[in-house]
Amino acid sequence: MISWLGWDWQDKFLSPHLNARSVTTASNVQVRSPINTKSLGGWKKYKEMLRPAMAIISQMDKYKDLKY
Repeated sequence: MISWLGWDWQDKFLSPHLNARSVTTASNVQVRSPINTKSLGGWKKYKEMLRPAMAIISQMDKYKDLKY
């Protein structure tokens, strides 16, 4: 995603919980939690709903080889 956005890699991307930026959402506590693998694959529950977006992304040349 970092590459797709055209951003340069920064190690701070791996530690969002250390960012002092103000957060005013219901997920305030979640934002301050370290990255974990607990939710890996959670997107699969929404695979059918995401199918239109996946079709658009797969039509983009540099993402044609993505496997879902």
